[in-house]
Amino acid sequence: TEKCMEKDATEATESAVTAFRSVAKIGDKEYTSLADAVAAANDNDTIKILSDVTESVEIAADKNITLDLNGKTLTNTGDANTITNNGTLEIVDSSADKTGKVKNANTSKAILFNAGGATATLNGGTFERTEPKTYYAIKNLGTMTINDGVTVNQFNESSSAVANGCANSREYTGKDVKLTINGGTFVQGLITIKNDECGVLEINGGSFKNIKGNYTVFNWNKAVINDGTFEANYVVGNGKYNEKAVGDVDIKGGTFNGIICPDQPAVGYTPY
Repeated sequence: TEKCMEKDATEATESAVTAFRSVAKIGDKEYTSLADAVAAANDNDTIKILSDVTESVEIAADKNITLDLNGKTLTNTGDANTITNNGTLEIVDSSADKTGKVKNANTSKAILFNAGGATATLNGGTFERTEPKTYYAIKNLGTMTINDGVTVNQFNESSSAVANGCANSREYTGKDVKLTINGGTFVQGLITIKNDECGVLEINGGSFKNIKGNYTVFNWNKAVINDGTFEANYVVGNGKYNEKAVGDVDIKGGTFNGIICPDQPAVGYTPY
């Protein structure tokens, strides 16, 4: 009986410690949830993740913060994007081994959703999902820049790894949706980078691969490719079907291991 009581007391203590364990900090101030840290952050604050955390977070429109993955893994909870950004967000990974990850275990939500009017800059981290049927890994409806040090892995054939622009009229923001890729590694089985209606895409570098041989880049609106390495059966596809999907692609440079299809009229539904 005494041993059982000791065991129960130990488990209760461990549970209490876990409940109050710090998962993030701003400067020297620690927080037991990432949401609390985000809510407390002031302009230009850096939130450093201290341990692997299962939590979905939303950045408010008036926030301007940096999220440091610090080699840890952030995974969503429930039916939610892992990170929803409505403000100004930079993501970095200060760990020596660059092992920071952002994941999403839900098949209908994004790992990172950058809303209309929001600005996101990705300077580090791996955005990864391995489920067979999923939503986009990264969805951009605002302004986004992806630099060296970022990896996006979506190992399936159900949705594009990165989707820039509006998939339908419900997503129209009244502005161009801008994605600039300066570097990084992108792997996917359907379409690696998809530029949708209202999307303006600029690729200045990076490694783009499609493990099933499909398109590494498919453009429906406006895209410029200045550099990068592209590997697939069909490396670049292009199409048009309305005034918000004009099918304007300009390839100025890059290394292409596959077929370029410069003009493909739309038939049926937009590639997903």
